[in-house]
Amino acid sequence: MSRLVTATCAAVLAAALVSSPAAAQGTLVVQTQGSVDRAVREFIVPKMKALYGVDVSTTPSLSAPALAKAMAQKSSPQIDVFMLDAGPWLQGKAAGLWADLPTAKIPNLADVPADLKDAKGVAYTHLVIGFLYDTAKISTPPKSIADLADPKYKGKVAVPTFSSTFAFALLANLDVIAGGKGDAAKPLDAGFASMKKIAPNVLSFYGGGAQLVNLFKQGEIELAWGANHVAQGLGKDSTVKWTAPVEGAALSTVYAAIAEGTKNTDAAAQFINLLLSPEFQALMAEQGGVAFVNTKTELSPDYAKTSPLTREVIAAGKQLPWDVFNANRIVLNERWQRDIEAK
Repeated sequence: MSRLVTATCAAVLAAALVSSPAAAQGTLVVQTQGSVDRAVREFIVPKMKALYGVDVSTTPSLSAPALAKAMAQKSSPQIDVFMLDAGPWLQGKAAGLWADLPTAKIPNLADVPADLKDAKGVAYTHLVIGFLYDTAKISTPPKSIADLADPKYKGKVAVPTFSSTFAFALLANLDVIAGGKGDAAKPLDAGFASMKKIAPNVLSFYGGGAQLVNLFKQGEIELAWGANHVAQGLGKDSTVKWTAPVEGAALSTVYAAIAEGTKNTDAAAQFINLLLSPEFQALMAEQGGVAFVNTKTELSPDYAKTSPLTREVIAAGKQLPWDVFNANRIVLNERWQRDIEAK
């Protein structure tokens, strides 16, 4: 078990065993993510009741605490379906936490690309990461991720702190651009060298979308590394827009998995099938500013005209090297804090 999972499990073990709602007969318990919880409650929850007579209880959570709950409840699952970032999902898969998907009961799986699904889970969305910039102050956005080091942006940039997956996405992409050699002794070393050039331009290492929004609203920054859903959340009249770098956007993919040992496998499969349906995928994308995965999804014409998340942008997006992240998270975090944020 990784140090991350061990530490997190210890912190939430008692709460997970005491406070998590039991999956009562006829009730499916789902751990959602905040970016899609509203869409789940508005679309899937009523359909589960109308179509199958199943009540659904949802609780939004970050992926690390959700994984810790899954670990704590391994012998007697209280949560039936988990929605997790790819890294924690992979950790859970290695720990034997996820049941095989009953593929025959999830027909919408057929319309999800093969590289986004396996026996233990299926991706249902991507958070799409690139540049947010204030068009009132920057007429032409940067093209390359390396442009974040341009001196003209000194004191005008925000990037995430390393507790966010988005910081790892930046570091990993910088490593690729710089020709990183995959040195196991110094993981992402070339990325760190590039990040050191960007650091003097950084006004704030932000901790979440709300903080980033405030930085833009207060006029403290002009440029940031972050996800499209943050820019969309500011509203169509905002001067803050999102664009992908020429190297391709970074994709933080989110997976759905069924807890091993759940007694609600059929209902879980029905839930995931609705999660992957073209109708829900379109609602999720338009409401949340995230990417769809079902190839049959059709966005409304008005949204498709204005959204920067075109099929081409999503197709050109880059998956994150989660094997590197899971194997070296503690080391990478410590180095980021020491060499980047502390400078």
